[in-house]
Amino acid sequence: MLKRFAAIAIATAMFALPALADNAADVVESMKERCLWRASNELMADTSEITVEYGGKLDDGNHAINGTAFVDGREETFRCTFCRSGRRLLEFAVD
Repeated sequence: MLKRFAAIAIATAMFALPALADNAADVVESMKERCLWRASNELMADTSEITVEYGGKLDDGNHAINGTAFVDGREETFRCTFCRSGRRLLEFAVD
């Protein structure tokens, strides 16, 4: 019985871990996309003139997306801060 339980637990983990990794990648991509659109609206710039990258988890557990936009010939940098789950944009700040 214990061996069967262990086998089921291992099999479950083998299938669940890649799904969790895929889900984490999906969350990061979603945050990047939402930050891109927010920057486009706030800075009145075309999305093709904006780049964003995942800045990692902050000390408080929230996530940072850092970006650069080219607006009227000048470079603007900005940051989007998302909650710990990555589902809610907490702050958009232009440097």
